[in-house]
Amino acid sequence: MNERTLIDELRALLAGTLPFEEEERLRERCATDPELRALLDELAEVHALTAPVAEETPPPCRLTFLEMEGTLVPQRAGRMVLRRAWRVAAAVLVFVVGGFVLSRAFIDREDGAGDDTAVAPAPGPASDRTSGGEAGRQPLVLAAIPPEEPAEPDPGPRIPEVLATYRPVKDGAIQWIDTFAEAAAMARVSSRPVLLFLHYETCPWCIEMREGALSDPEVVARFEAFVPAAIDCADPPEDVRPLLRRLFETKGWPWFGAVDVDGDVILTFPGRQDSEAFLGRLEEAAKLVAPPVIDWDEANRFARRLLKARESEAERDFGASFRGYREVLAEEAAAPFHPAAVAGKTRIAAAARAALLSARRLALAGAGTDT
Repeated sequence: MNERTLIDELRALLAGTLPFEEEERLRERCATDPELRALLDELAEVHALTAPVAEETPPPCRLTFLEMEGTLVPQRAGRMVLRRAWRVAAAVLVFVVGGFVLSRAFIDREDGAGDDTAVAPAPGPASDRTSGGEAGRQPLVLAAIPPEEPAEPDPGPRIPEVLATYRPVKDGAIQWIDTFAEAAAMARVSSRPVLLFLHYETCPWCIEMREGALSDPEVVARFEAFVPAAIDCADPPEDVRPLLRRLFETKGWPWFGAVDVDGDVILTFPGRQDSEAFLGRLEEAAKLVAPPVIDWDEANRFARRLLKARESEAERDFGASFRGYREVLAEEAAAPFHPAAVAGKTRIAAAARAALLSARRLALAGAGTDT
């Protein structure tokens, strides 16, 4: 005997067939688990849209599948190609839409009507659609996809993988990032400036600073307000060399400064400094920028969601990917991550559109027409 799955339980909950105690337990789980709640909401949408109409037998559709198939592609080989293409397109659309499905029961139309637009129950409470009243007879509008090729979607801001777990301070020590590009990408979505430390590994003053002020617990704790990056000037990365040439004009060594994500210096404080002096400069730099709009726990959480959504997108699991981007956009606290989520949804829409356009071209080719 097959065991009942979680999906079965959620469907039973929506259908009102669960025992009272099981229903209460499941509702409590949904209230504390956002992913489970999102799944329940999607199933509820599908359940509502596929609710039966008041008529005991839905009216028949006047267009048969065989008629439609014969019109599109008369050749057997062409039909096989078309089926494969439409499977791809259908799979993309089913995942992208995320539960936005057509009702299987069409609303009855008057005989002899010249309008061939298919209509189905509109979204809304199930009672409105099953009562047989006018509230359940809303048209379902189908939007056409423009025939031109879709533009290349914006990739969106880069989310470094390390941001899923990164903290600037761990176990009482500063966690330095060794490239400015990585630090700037993290600074952009964590809404913090980069605290740049230019050094040589064998520089006595640099070693003195590491063992002194940069190991002081009070100074280390203040680094939570920054994304710390330490660049070894003996062999700096190509992307930071123009910045280094400009910064070397400032006297003092080692070099410290707060830098925004565009490479503009907010404040410099080079040279050897004790803990008290260095702490004062860090506090001064923090006052020159807007306070962070997101804490590190939230930044880690949203980064994990986005990275997981991108992983699903790369695997062509567009349903999971779309839900991940949508969850990020639904949270106001994730505002710095919204551009990346919007870009992700745009890429999925472009993939669906490209698949449908490909299927359209195959259909026209199989039908022997170039129009």
